[in-house]
Amino acid sequence: MLRVERSPFFDGKAAFAYVDDDGATEVLTVLKPMFDQFGAKFTMAIVTDWIGTSGFLTKEQLASLYAEGHDVISHTKSHSNLSLIDEQEIDYQLSKSKEFLNIWGYPAEHLAYPHGSNSATEQAIKIVKKYYKSAMYGRNNRNIKPMHSYRIKRIDIAWSTHTLEDYKALVDEAIENKELFVLLGHISALSPERVQMLEDVIQYIYSLGFKVERYHDAYEKHSNSLEIGDHSTANPLSSIAIGADGKVSMSGAELTDKRIITAGASEFTNTNVISDFKKDAITINVVKGAQAGGLPTGRGGTLFTYNLSDDPIFAYQEYKPFEGNILYRRRWTATNVWSAWENPNPYVQAEANLYLNASPVQDFELGKITVNVVKGAFAEGFPNNKGGVLTTYRLDIDPVFSYQEYKCVGNSTMYRRYWNSNGYWSVWSPAV
Repeated sequence: MLRVERSPFFDGKAAFAYVDDDGATEVLTVLKPMFDQFGAKFTMAIVTDWIGTSGFLTKEQLASLYAEGHDVISHTKSHSNLSLIDEQEIDYQLSKSKEFLNIWGYPAEHLAYPHGSNSATEQAIKIVKKYYKSAMYGRNNRNIKPMHSYRIKRIDIAWSTHTLEDYKALVDEAIENKELFVLLGHISALSPERVQMLEDVIQYIYSLGFKVERYHDAYEKHSNSLEIGDHSTANPLSSIAIGADGKVSMSGAELTDKRIITAGASEFTNTNVISDFKKDAITINVVKGAQAGGLPTGRGGTLFTYNLSDDPIFAYQEYKPFEGNILYRRRWTATNVWSAWENPNPYVQAEANLYLNASPVQDFELGKITVNVVKGAFAEGFPNNKGGVLTTYRLDIDPVFSYQEYKCVGNSTMYRRYWNSNGYWSVWSPAV
C-alpha cells in the first residue's frame, strides 16, 4: 500500500471512546458515576425529539454533562430508520437534529446511525456528508486505516455475547494496530451484568495506560488526512483516501491505471508550476504548516496534483488542510498560471453569531450559501427577536440577487428578506 507522511494529529497510539445512544436518564444515574471513577469521558448520541421526555435527559442535564467534558453528537431527530424513508426525509432528520443541537450549544459534528448498519445506506451516506464529519454504527469490526469515515465501526456492549476476555482481546488488538476503538452502549438496556462488564472493560483500558475520551477527540487523532470520492460506500467506484498513518487507499480504474507518486513532505508547495510535476501521474504530498503559505487557510495539509494529459490545460490540484473537512481546488490556465483556489462546495458553515441582522451582504462570501446559528442573546432585529438559523444566498456578483432566510428555534415558519437596490436589506416577512 502507498504511504505518505502521517497526520500531525496522529500520535501513533490507539484511541478509545464510548458512545451511548439515545440519551436516557441512566446516562446521569448509572454511566456518569462509573466514568467519574476513572476520570473518563463519554459521548452521548442524542435523538433531539426525545430530550425532555419521560425516561430521557432534559436540556439542563445535557448541558451540565457537556460542561463536565462529556460530548454530544447526533442520533437524528426522531430515530427514523434511514433505509425506509426518502431522501427529503433523510435530509430533514439529519439537518434538523444538527440545527437543534447547534442552537443548544453543541457543535454536533458526528452522527450515530439509528438502527445501526441498516441506516448506513449509500443514499443516506451521500446526505450525511453534507452535515457531519463522520458517522458510526455497530458492527464489531476494526477501524483499519484509511478508515471509512461514514462507516465507523463500534464494538457493542449491550446485546453482544462477548465475554470480558473477548473485549480484552479486542482492546489488545486495537493497541497493537494503533487503531480507533469505539464502544457502543445503550445504558438503559444494559443488564447489571453488562454494566459491570462495561466497567471492567474501562478499567482494563486504563490499566494498560490508555484512557477513554470524547469520540470527537479520539476520532480527530485517527481521521483520514484526505478522503476524495465515495470511499465510505460499500462498493467504492472512484476514491482516494489517506489514513492518519499515511497509508493511501485507491479504487477505480481511472485512478489505479495512472502512476501514483508519493512525494516528500513539502517537496511541492503552492508555488510549484505544472512543469515541476511528472506527466500522466497523480502526485501526492504533505505540506507542513511552515511551508503552507498561499495554500487555503495557510495551514498544513495534503496536496494532490493531477497531471494526466500531455496538454497541461487539463491539469488541476486539490488541497485538503489537516483541520476541517473542506477540499479546495484550482486549475492550470491557458495563461500558464494556476487559477485561484476555490471551495467547490457552495455551502459555508460559519461560526455561531458571526453574522447578525445588521451584517451587510458584502460581509458574505461571493458565490456561496452561508449558514450560521444565531443565539438568543444576539437575535435582536431577527423575526420575533428569537434565536435561530440564518441562511444567506450570495450567488451572483450583483448583490440585488442576494437574499436571506431565517428560521426561529421551535418554529416552522420560514422568514425571508432581500438585498435591495438602495443598498440595504428589506424587512423580514414570512416566505410564501
